[in-house]
Amino acid sequence: MEQNNLSTDDLDEDRKVTYNKVTCPEYFQYKLTGIVVHMGTTDSGHYYSLIKERENGDAWFEFNDHLVSAFNPDKIPNEAFGGEDPEFESHLHHHRHDQAMQQIIQDQGRTKTKNAYILIYERSEFIDQQRFNEFTDDRSIALKNQGQSFYLS
Repeated sequence: MEQNNLSTDDLDEDRKVTYNKVTCPEYFQYKLTGIVVHMGTTDSGHYYSLIKERENGDAWFEFNDHLVSAFNPDKIPNEAFGGEDPEFESHLHHHRHDQAMQQIIQDQGRTKTKNAYILIYERSEFIDQQRFNEFTDDRSIALKNQGQSFYLS
């Protein structure tokens, strides 16, 4: 099979219109606003959510059944990234006088039982239809308006 490099001349009219649009980088900026965490194994477990408040951009909350509490977003990696539990040894040491609890901890192993199941992102800037048209303007107009920062990266 012969392979040829394609150029814009090979695009149909609809694709040429799309190609001639230019999109500023802000259009693609998103921020994490929520996480659904699964705690457990593949056979069983429990789900809870970590949600960023919209009114106060820095406040996060944990929604765990009927309990709602403030949540420190610095703890997101420990709550949602899986991997090995760096506190495994300290948990064993803390329960050194309780053999039943030590057995439970050892049975669970070093692998964390909490992992992000769903991540929720929100576009950093609200973009209505008029702003969308600004963000995805015709390339020829963008080149004429090079002084306008939202067209250039």
